[in-house]
Amino acid sequence: MATNLQFIKSETISTNTTAFDITDCFGVGYDVYYLAFRNFNSTSGGNTIKIRFLDSSNNPITASEYDWAYLNLTSGSSFVETKAVNQNIINFGTTGTGSSLMNTSAYIYNPDDTNSFTFLSSQGANRDTGLEGRKQISVLSQASVIKGIRVDSGSTNMSEGTLSVFGVK
Repeated sequence: MATNLQFIKSETISTNTTAFDITDCFGVGYDVYYLAFRNFNSTSGGNTIKIRFLDSSNNPITASEYDWAYLNLTSGSSFVETKAVNQNIINFGTTGTGSSLMNTSAYIYNPDDTNSFTFLSSQGANRDTGLEGRKQISVLSQASVIKGIRVDSGSTNMSEGTLSVFGVK
């Protein structure tokens, strides 16, 4: 069966870690990439997962050139819009503990194009203190080649999860 998704690479967390990189996953001939964050968990509930793009040498881009906005859709309270500009990292999602796993689908646009900014759009869900969904848009406002992605949980360990990267035909 033919598919429009072409597998590139995957990384699975099986021991506690605060950050991991998937290197050289962009720059392989696609304008759009699909990222599947599956079953992310942490050692403490409500942990924020953050991401940074990796430059052409696979080093994290730490300049304050990330803008992002998201809508949290929480089952037990009002929906909340959050946005930030000129940040050095993207707040991406929230994990739970135990069976409260974060699952998110994301698209990355233009990471191979030196004449365009790199964009991210995503939607996901978790179930920490209640069911929570999130819709997000983000941009790295520098026109450069992006080769990979760093997933970071700050000072709290991620205890499990798999990130898979696909090219979109």
